[in-house]
Amino acid sequence: MKKERPVCPHCGSNQLVADGSLEFDGAAGEWRAGSEIYNESCLCRNCGRSEFNPEWKEHKFTVLTPAHATLDLGDPPPYCSFDVDVDLIEKIKSVREAIQSLALAEASISFGGWWGPETDEYRLQGGALVIASSGSFWASDMRKHESYYIESEVIEVDDLLALWETATTGSVHVLAAHGDEAVELLAEYRTDTIEPPVDDH
Repeated sequence: MKKERPVCPHCGSNQLVADGSLEFDGAAGEWRAGSEIYNESCLCRNCGRSEFNPEWKEHKFTVLTPAHATLDLGDPPPYCSFDVDVDLIEKIKSVREAIQSLALAEASISFGGWWGPETDEYRLQGGALVIASSGSFWASDMRKHESYYIESEVIEVDDLLALWETATTGSVHVLAAHGDEAVELLAEYRTDTIEPPVDDH
């Protein structure tokens, strides 16, 4: 799987069709129509622009999910967010295959999520992404001097893989939350990630 894929230079979407009929093969990283390969003269399904050459960018987007503490009296972070790129997708696929072949209940890989603007103050002890045999996964970490974990909500691997194929590069997607909760979570995240203006005086 290639790191880069073509995106629309007008809106950033990767929902492109070449020459009005040819589809981009994300796994191979190529335009395909029979035995021919195309990489120009595209139509964007997202914004409707046509007859442009795509820009090639590393495909990466952000996942945002509610978070909780494993202790009822614990102090949960506001949310967990993490970037999804080709390396993470390949790791999750590889671990899931190992779990199935070895009949394991779960396995984990080293992983660092972002738990809101106070992440640096948490003095985290080294996070993990836990992948279960049920086909789900979640992020987990522990603050220094605490006896409980902070965790993201559970996400289905298949949901993430489907999102990988459709998400616009650079976009933010809320998973494991719906309706008003998802709207509020995204608003809080965007507020936290807006850089303050620089004072030149």
